[in-house]
Amino acid sequence: MQSEFIETLWPKIESSYKPDAGPVHQLLHEYVDKYKPGSYLEIGSRDGCSASVVAESHPITQIHCCDFPDNGWGGFGDSEKYLRLNLEKFAKDRHKILIGNSQTINTRLEIMAWGKHDLVYVDGDHSYDGGGTDFITACACLNPGGIILIDDITHHPILGKLLESILLAGIHKDYQINPEGTGCAALFF
Repeated sequence: MQSEFIETLWPKIESSYKPDAGPVHQLLHEYVDKYKPGSYLEIGSRDGCSASVVAESHPITQIHCCDFPDNGWGGFGDSEKYLRLNLEKFAKDRHKILIGNSQTINTRLEIMAWGKHDLVYVDGDHSYDGGGTDFITACACLNPGGIILIDDITHHPILGKLLESILLAGIHKDYQINPEGTGCAALFF
């Protein structure tokens, strides 16, 4: 069944795939090009386009993705298949995928077992508490001197409020905000 999917649908998907399609992908490309992370964690991967940008931008970066895309939380149809196909194409021997809810302790422990990362991209739970939990997981998985990117800070106002709380806590060294598209914040540690 999967080989039929790859043979019939993937060529159509592949021809329309553009890894630098939006402001967040451009921002990811810029950070990867500038900082050349050895490892990348994505909490909330959906179809793997953001992870593919990182994989394509820096071909030695280890890519780790977590999501539960096929349950309707922003995933579409067969997004787990697309996630696997994108990572197989752009990060063939250097990726791991965890299908699970980033809000559960078991999934969080599995994410932390992957070790520390230089760049963490958070696009998971879009509630205040859930986004906060994803941010705490990101902090626990971040190498010293690493960067956490939080997506959708203007698209989902509650995540903008979460970002305000994070900035007020002052645990970061510096930050940048890109309001274009759905909005993305970069926190430097």
